[in-house]
Amino acid sequence: MRRSRWMFVSSTLAAVLVAGIAPGCRRAEQPREARPAIEEPPARPAELVAEIVVPRAGEAWTAIRPLLGAAGAFFAVGPELSLSSLFGMGPLAAGSFDLSRPVVGGVVVVAGSPSLVVAAPLVSGPELVARLTTGASATHTARKAGALLHLDAAGERRAERSIAVIDDVVLLGPAAALAVAGPYLGRGLARAPASGPPALVLRGPALRERVVPALRAAWQRRRDALAQSAHALEQARGRPADFAEPEVLLAAVDSVVGEVLSVVESAQEARIELVADKDHVRFELRLLGARLENAARLLPTASAESRELLTELPASAVFSLRTRRGADAPSTGLPPFVQDLFGDRLPPATARAVDSTWAALDRARGSEQALALLEDGTVMWTGTVVDGPALRTAIGEAVRHAARPPFVEPFTARLGRVLDVREERSASGSGTAPRRFRVRFAGQPPAASGTTVHVTAHVEAERFTVLLAPDRSAPTVPSSPDPARASLLRAIEPSRAVAALVDLAAFGAAPRGSPALCALALGRDADELRLTVALSSRASAALTRGVFE
Repeated sequence: MRRSRWMFVSSTLAAVLVAGIAPGCRRAEQPREARPAIEEPPARPAELVAEIVVPRAGEAWTAIRPLLGAAGAFFAVGPELSLSSLFGMGPLAAGSFDLSRPVVGGVVVVAGSPSLVVAAPLVSGPELVARLTTGASATHTARKAGALLHLDAAGERRAERSIAVIDDVVLLGPAAALAVAGPYLGRGLARAPASGPPALVLRGPALRERVVPALRAAWQRRRDALAQSAHALEQARGRPADFAEPEVLLAAVDSVVGEVLSVVESAQEARIELVADKDHVRFELRLLGARLENAARLLPTASAESRELLTELPASAVFSLRTRRGADAPSTGLPPFVQDLFGDRLPPATARAVDSTWAALDRARGSEQALALLEDGTVMWTGTVVDGPALRTAIGEAVRHAARPPFVEPFTARLGRVLDVREERSASGSGTAPRRFRVRFAGQPPAASGTTVHVTAHVEAERFTVLLAPDRSAPTVPSSPDPARASLLRAIEPSRAVAALVDLAAFGAAPRGSPALCALALGRDADELRLTVALSSRASAALTRGVFE
């Protein structure tokens, strides 16, 4: 039952995009008979959790279809014919749809079960009813139920999949959901003026009463599963985890999840908009009217002096993350939760020394920093500089702390004990020359040899770069502009507080061969929180194929 419901919802959502946003031949306008005045729409039902509106459907589909890759061929037929097939009305009914008006829909929760209702505009509701229910070739029977006229096909299970007509709109969905939300969708949302990109809208009451409780319950189930798995692993090993106590780690994630859900819960409205461009498709999630007091420090607005580090990273980066803090943000020492993660394995003296180094790093670096993973396994940390000499000293101290317990334990468990940490002095002795460190590990049996990790720190007047490269001389990383990356970064407005770029192909989410880039940006403006996710044409094609397979 659950699989069949998911297949129905998936196919219906696909049809909203296809039929609602596919270009089709417009029929010549025909004179229509005078009709009785259409009744006023009813109030919005509380069971309607989300609304879907697809205006200017043909334009959107023209832009989106090329970005779907091979899956786009699935929607090659005319939109009216596709809609007619979805609604089970046969090909002769394809001419009944009027796609010059928006296709709308909604997620309806009845008796705790969510379902999707789609409303498609018609040239004439009475004409469609007559075509399907009269004559020798009639395929449906009409059944009046309140404001809706249900059209029942032979052999159709009415409870799970039903179609109904109200005025000049045909609806599709479970009968219970149609009864609750059909009149509002057909006479309210379908008749409302619509502009802009396709959007899904969730109102404040739905967020507080439906969405957030469901997300909290889902996280609690996931948390319980993670806790059981961590406990089983600890018992199997006979010792705590290599890096951190699972209970403390889950508590830290709990705090983050709780903070995020409280922000969502406080919003007056949430909107997800779909925008297509010639080489990418992007989703805009906007939380309007949310309480963002606690997020102000973590998500500062961009300043005129902001430097976009992501555009300066090498093209070989398969993952990159850039964060930005406010210019007036105070420097801090070791976060308390880090000490909690290690527990008794972090002696007080070590904690004080690391706290001092952490604070020195924080004071000496600028407001922007980025972390990247390159194709060859090199880890790159870069950012802006406030005090170059102090930053060079703090980086050297940080390398030595990282090569000692308890911080090195996740590495020694796999690479063996640390043999030595050595700084390779520059012959010139220049203060701007790179600082190079070599950390040697003994290796774990049955490995015949150990592993060496090279750390190189470049600290210049305005920019610092730290490179972590295993088993080879520390590489140099020149800037390599990439037009595809630059285009995707422009699409997400990377000036926001947090921005990231990931190659899905490098992580198995898309076929290898060429990059499948996904970019995201998170930021705030007054009481609005905005998350943008942009997919290149190759990434969107890979994800679309995954959904339909």
